[in-house]
Amino acid sequence: MAQNYFFINRSVFGSDTSLGPEKPYSNFEAWLWLIAHARWRDNCEVERGQIKTHYRSLATAWGWTLGKTQRYLQRLVADTRIETNSETKSITLTICNYDKYQAGSNETDTISDTISDTFKRQYYSVRQN
Repeated sequence: MAQNYFFINRSVFGSDTSLGPEKPYSNFEAWLWLIAHARWRDNCEVERGQIKTHYRSLATAWGWTLGKTQRYLQRLVADTRIETNSETKSITLTICNYDKYQAGSNETDTISDTISDTFKRQYYSVRQN
């Protein structure tokens, strides 16, 4: 079965409130925020699909109380949507099945190649006519 994706720029969660969701975020908006802010590739601190953050930072970003934020993350853990690793001053969240929500590097290459190949075919078809 083919996967269906649409691409959305992470900037919709930025400071321009005319583009992004209004605060407080809904549970769905908070879930999209997590996916959008997870690392899309490994680096020295976190792996692909992870976020290193603080409960208070999430609460501020979503316009929620600290308690609501913690309860929501606990629910995501119970639903096996995320895993958490609490550290001294931060928490690392791992989005379970991150590649299900974001195209993997091979899929991205395939998408780019397909777009490029399609453009070339259309370009040369127009030039020949």
